[in-house]
Amino acid sequence: MFREYGIPHDQWHNFTLDHLEPIELAGRPFGVITGRDGKPTWDLRNVWPEPKSQAPQKDAVENALHSAVCGGYHGIHLTLADAQRAIARDWTHTPVGLPPPEVRSNE
Repeated sequence: MFREYGIPHDQWHNFTLDHLEPIELAGRPFGVITGRDGKPTWDLRNVWPEPKSQAPQKDAVENALHSAVCGGYHGIHLTLADAQRAIARDWTHTPVGLPPPEVRSNE
């Protein structure tokens, strides 16, 4: 995956694999599936190399969007489709805004 994104091998330790569309928003999990030939293969359609420094912030946004779909987040209510579109468009600028500064301080 890192090679496909053009990340040099000596930088791989700075990344983790994450879901493009979060599981919290009905994203497809990655894992082993049975291919057309009947052999097991990795399903990586919903995976990207995420910089570890961004992981806490993105996780907080995912959780806020999930809350907005499942009852509300600080008065914001979203449909699942709206939340999925928002995070796919630009996870750093969603209808729920960025996570609180105390979450970002872990970067």
